[in-house]
Amino acid sequence: MNDKFTNMNPEDADFADKLNALSEQTTLDPRFANELERKLKSAHKPKTVWLKSPSHSILPSLGWVALVVAAGLVLIWSIENLVPKPQPASNPTPSISEPSTPLPDSTNSIATSDPNRPGYDFRGAKLTLSTVLPGSPAEANIYTLLASQPANAEYAQMLAATFGITGELYTGFMVTDGKQRLEVYGLNNYSYTTDMVQSSRNYNGFQNENAETIIREYLSSHGLDFSYTVEESDLLGGYALQQLSPDGLPMQFESLSQPAMRITLDENGKILTVVASMMNYDPAPVGAYGIVSAEEALQFLLDDSLPAGKIETGTSGPNPDFIPLQNWYRAYPDNQTVTIHGNVSSSQPVDSGKPAIVFIDSTVATGNTAGMEALEFYTFVEATGQFVPDGNVRKFNVESWNTNVTSSYLNGAVHLDGDQVILTEYGLETQYPIIDAPADLPLDIDPSKSQISFDGAVIDGKMDWRSITYYPDVSQMGGGGGGGGIGFYKLNLSGTPIPFPTAISTGERYSPAELASFLTHKVQEGDTLSQIAATYNVSVDEILKVNNLTDTSIFVGQHLVIPGVPGPTRLDGERGTVMVNIYEKPDGRRRTEYSFLSEKDQAYYGLKGENLELLQEVDNMPIAIWGSISFDDNGVPSLTVEKFEALYPDLQFQVLRGTQEMTEVNGESLVLFTSGGAIYVQMVSTGGYPDGNFFSDSEEMLIEGLQVPDEAYAGYPAVRVFSIGPAINPATGEQTELPLTADRIEVMPDPYGNADQYIQPDVILDKVELVYFVSNPYLLGAPQSETYIQPAWHFQGHYTNGTIVDILVQALRQEYLSPDISESLPPG
Repeated sequence: MNDKFTNMNPEDADFADKLNALSEQTTLDPRFANELERKLKSAHKPKTVWLKSPSHSILPSLGWVALVVAAGLVLIWSIENLVPKPQPASNPTPSISEPSTPLPDSTNSIATSDPNRPGYDFRGAKLTLSTVLPGSPAEANIYTLLASQPANAEYAQMLAATFGITGELYTGFMVTDGKQRLEVYGLNNYSYTTDMVQSSRNYNGFQNENAETIIREYLSSHGLDFSYTVEESDLLGGYALQQLSPDGLPMQFESLSQPAMRITLDENGKILTVVASMMNYDPAPVGAYGIVSAEEALQFLLDDSLPAGKIETGTSGPNPDFIPLQNWYRAYPDNQTVTIHGNVSSSQPVDSGKPAIVFIDSTVATGNTAGMEALEFYTFVEATGQFVPDGNVRKFNVESWNTNVTSSYLNGAVHLDGDQVILTEYGLETQYPIIDAPADLPLDIDPSKSQISFDGAVIDGKMDWRSITYYPDVSQMGGGGGGGGIGFYKLNLSGTPIPFPTAISTGERYSPAELASFLTHKVQEGDTLSQIAATYNVSVDEILKVNNLTDTSIFVGQHLVIPGVPGPTRLDGERGTVMVNIYEKPDGRRRTEYSFLSEKDQAYYGLKGENLELLQEVDNMPIAIWGSISFDDNGVPSLTVEKFEALYPDLQFQVLRGTQEMTEVNGESLVLFTSGGAIYVQMVSTGGYPDGNFFSDSEEMLIEGLQVPDEAYAGYPAVRVFSIGPAINPATGEQTELPLTADRIEVMPDPYGNADQYIQPDVILDKVELVYFVSNPYLLGAPQSETYIQPAWHFQGHYTNGTIVDILVQALRQEYLSPDISESLPPG
């Protein structure tokens, strides 16, 4: 097991993969990106937000984070160390045939990761190779990606026979015998499991020293022969199979994507799951085209001023200190009446004369299931009946069932009270007796360091669990990946080179601080790029370059940097909200951070100057401020404060009780809060934007809010939301107390620890190879216009802090490329 996506069932894993695929790209400096993300979160989110999930009645924001992480679906962007420093948003030539840095000759290549050996300057650190750069052919093939063929009944039945399933065919091209399950999405795109219950509990499967032999023998005996390599997948778990092209090169999708085939094994070394997402392509190449060498591609990788033509991804590396999790699953005896809780799913048979198949979690339900097939997918139910063996399939015979129950996910620590095991929920201090608790649960742990999570239902104030997970170290509860680069160029196989825009010379490039100091124009209805350029006496081409635009299309609300036109240098009486954060380092030292968010345009400024401690009296309050604007080397703005005034000295935070409703005004969704006969629109804690926290299944809510005089939005008076939650705890039926938190400054752990200055880690490249690449056509949001599988240089390695780095560099020479950027998915 690893600390990435722990214990995800296939459905959750697929969802996580789709979330990864939709994550935004970035090319920001790592320290700046990390810092800015933290500051914006602090600026736009309540300090204590109460949220409700489908599987938990009520919990504070920290509990919600723990919930998501514990479910294995946290996708933390590894922004630091993964992405380049900000560069001018130009559209330079992608040519890498003339490297600007001397290359090592082939007899003197860097073959170790010795930090004392010479390397390359890379993002303020050093990049070295622990491998020799490979030679390469002058040309490589391009293959045609064939359109994905949809599934059909004949293909699904053929695959079912291949895997040895004798069972009914259901809608969605699913075949099951109650234990095995096959779901077919298209040609060479399907998922199969030999045991639904076991695979739902063991997403990563088990390691086996003979895994490759087992896999090859299994696929060969089932007629699933194709050329491939096998390697263990640290990120996804199990084993990843990579297709090989007719000329023997690896073929791959995005590096954080599902591979061509992913296989897991059970504890006995038997096949547990087979998930296929294979490339369908014409093996006859379109032709052979000139490519750059590995040395040229390395120089392109090193140049962050050329953001296109490469795709960068990264993940948290293996943690040598990772402590394995412990899991418990509720066991019930056969042929005895029990009450269980679970999620219902069902499928209709293709043969309309036969009944639907119903599952409670991954177990087939029989007996009194009438009405279950009509439930919304994954409805949580309570069912009474017996587990009954039926050959090699274990089914649940339902006597009665109901939906008058809510799923709950509770986490915290447990202790003994006499013979009863009691859970104290972390952050809420609510206590729940545990029904039929395992005897080996760890007791009296520190929930700030270790936690136990219970998944089930709260019945009469007691937790009736179905699964339990123990996290010995909560700092290891998550992991994930992210990336950078803006994707590959489109191909130009016409034989006629297309001119690329001339790159801005080094002397003409704007620094991040200069770019940040320029005026920003917000696009209004009726604006065109030519009109905007004429207004500010700049060229359209200049605006395109600094804003990294490939054409003149713009949209209302878009912010455009106007090159060379100075922006404001002062704020004089600017209205906005001050925010104060106090951070404590592990060694006990503290630092205080002051910031200001403009009410007019939500512009963020770090605050500098003397006597800033006076701002602690107006934390989270609206003020007017005066001062001069400056920018650091990364373009981060700061304001040297000359004076400030509290706009409403007598304004107080308060807890309001009322009801919510969702409405739409001029096409914008708003949450309205009715309290004491008045109707307010919910706003974020700094004002300026609507707050979207909406609880559809709670009658009354509590809001810790601030009612700024005369502040309104869309015709409604506004209330700024700092924390929010149901007035009645649905798990206990008791009144909820919402404490005031916005009127005091919380001391938080310093995200930089004891390091007073960020140090960019060095990079070591361990593997360089030529591959064939195409964007994964099976992922949600994948471009449907992609037609070619093209050569790319694949660089893999790690930062000295352990983070894995993975970079694809487009290998085709410039004459076979178009200056337009290809539609593609972000890394993942």
